[in-house]
Amino acid sequence: MLFTDLRFIFIFSPVVFFLFYVTKSKNFRLTVILISSYIFYGSWNYKFLSLLLISTCLDFFIGLALHHFSGREKMRKILLILSIACNLTILGVFKYYDFFITQAQSLLISFGLQPDLPLLRVILPIGISFYTFQSMSYTLDVYSGSVKATRNFLKFASFVALYPQLVAGPIVRYRQIERQLNRINRPLSLKNMSFGIQLFILGLAKKAIIADYIAGIINPMFEHYQQLGQFETWLIVLGYTFQIYFDFSGYSDMAIGLGKMLGFKFPYNFNSPYKAQSIPDFWRRWHMTLSSFLRDYLYIPLGGNRYGLKKTIFNVMVVFLLCGLWHGAAWTFIIWGGYYGLLIAGYNIWKKEWDYMPIWIQRTLTFLLVLLGWVLFRSNSLTMAKVLLGKMFNFSFLNYYRQDDIVWLLILNIILLVWVNWLPNTNSYKISPKPIMAIAFALLFLLAILAINSLSIQFLYYQF
Repeated sequence: MLFTDLRFIFIFSPVVFFLFYVTKSKNFRLTVILISSYIFYGSWNYKFLSLLLISTCLDFFIGLALHHFSGREKMRKILLILSIACNLTILGVFKYYDFFITQAQSLLISFGLQPDLPLLRVILPIGISFYTFQSMSYTLDVYSGSVKATRNFLKFASFVALYPQLVAGPIVRYRQIERQLNRINRPLSLKNMSFGIQLFILGLAKKAIIADYIAGIINPMFEHYQQLGQFETWLIVLGYTFQIYFDFSGYSDMAIGLGKMLGFKFPYNFNSPYKAQSIPDFWRRWHMTLSSFLRDYLYIPLGGNRYGLKKTIFNVMVVFLLCGLWHGAAWTFIIWGGYYGLLIAGYNIWKKEWDYMPIWIQRTLTFLLVLLGWVLFRSNSLTMAKVLLGKMFNFSFLNYYRQDDIVWLLILNIILLVWVNWLPNTNSYKISPKPIMAIAFALLFLLAILAINSLSIQFLYYQF
């Protein structure tokens, strides 16, 4: 079930909101959240609900054990390692096993061997990277003392499975919504409901009207990438740069809006990333909850920037290589992560020279570097990435037959380039009580519904 699915919009959500607010009982509302979240997730493949339940039970009971063994540091470390190992094993088996086995098999063949290594060929459970990180962050915080272990399994299970952000974030930590879960019986807030509805509509419009429209133009062109000329290649890469932003930020807006309607305040995930003045600034603005997760649970424990430039660069490279691997089991993602690691390392070395440049040059160069990175991210193989990058820097003529699409894509790219550089981010959006705004949002909602493809284009980050 997608957020853009008409069944979700007109049946699932109204039923959930009605049941949620029909009573002020804490346990009843938690039960509504848990059951609805499991129905939402199980609508893709009910068999994978077992993985969600395993992660939930594992970290809930390890959290209790960490509290029980307070003062016994050795035992607490063993429990923490157990949580991390089990969560990463689940993630590794379903997401990375076949990739690494395939690479090992290719390596052995290159040495003249004929291995027959077993492949699982399993379907990647949707959203597994998100809820695994979210559940694991709880035990990490309990271990560090940032939060107290909860004895309420229903509350913890609802936190892990919370359907608005279960599949593609924002990655929410337990400590961020613990108080909200404790006050889940608060009365309906019309202000929250209004804000949530408007934010959901904005996200729906980003996805259905902008991102999906761009996808309809550029996806067929990416399939024939070898036939493209230089100008066309730049246009479709720029188009993808906007597609992935409006697709993912649209999802995040919808998730935050749905959470707001249920009385939850989720962290924002985007802050005008294409206005960034450097690559580190870009990562402070793009997928902010993942960036903060990697910073707090990986970069800082590795030593951060506390032990000199060389160690800082090493830590950055480790973080971004793993960031790339988190996004997908493919060399394109790993190299994409390494690409950002090198860029941030370079910024750390030449920070003074970079910051000395005029701001408009910093922003332009940052945007171009990000755009080149999206080539790796979008490519299905290293060969495809090599061809696309080669075409971008090889002067050639237009030689693709869909000329009308090129014109529309050029116009749309210009409009969106102005949009992302001059219009405010949804983070700064505030509801307006004016009747004209209600009419405007009603029309925007209608346009978004009409724009939804009958097949529904899946959100890009669902694959992670």
